[in-house]
Amino acid sequence: MMSVPVETSGNRWISATPIRLFSGPYHIREATLSRQYDVTSDGQRFLMIKDPPAGSTPARIVLVQGFAEELSGRVQR
Repeated sequence: MMSVPVETSGNRWISATPIRLFSGPYHIREATLSRQYDVTSDGQRFLMIKDPPAGSTPARIVLVQGFAEELSGRVQR
């Protein structure tokens, strides 16, 4: 992931030298148009998936959607 500082003045657009933000074994799907990361609303952090080390078992991720509704349906009042 790279960052490029830019300067604008009227109709002029000047880019500086690209800066590497970070590198690592992050998951990238080459043949896709979708982003493989997300950015926090304040623009200060990235969320990316790291590839597991070779020969290891990938960790499981459990995503629960509608947790509040599911919980309220199971709780007795």
